[in-house]
Amino acid sequence: ARAKSMGAGSAIAVLARGTYLHLLKHVGIDRAFSPRIAAVTEIQQLLDDGPIRKLAALAEQIADMYEVRVSSKAREVIGKPLKEIHFPMRAIIAAIQRGDVVIVPGAMDTIQAGDTLIVIAPSAMLPQLRKMFTNG
Repeated sequence: ARAKSMGAGSAIAVLARGTYLHLLKHVGIDRAFSPRIAAVTEIQQLLDDGPIRKLAALAEQIADMYEVRVSSKAREVIGKPLKEIHFPMRAIIAAIQRGDVVIVPGAMDTIQAGDTLIVIAPSAMLPQLRKMFTNG
């Protein structure tokens, strides 16, 4: 907080106890993290080999970035142009990787079984994304 009062554009804090992270915005700290929580999150991501993996929280409780491996059972989305697919509200397909090719998709692009997608969506949409891309 003192750094901001002296003209710093932003203030970052490192806390040993992550339980206080949510309080720091109220005292002028823009970003805060706990090395312990960061390590746990990194380990969880390394161990998670499921079809949908959270890559990052872009805005706390608002938008998360997911890596999605499309199952051959996802008949609801496979082969259809993106404009014809009913995605969960506020979900965006940011990229499609098919083999070695990565594209930023447009409305006429399609999703194929085995594709890896980068999806941006609120965390509350995770169950819907899981159903859509893995179960069909």
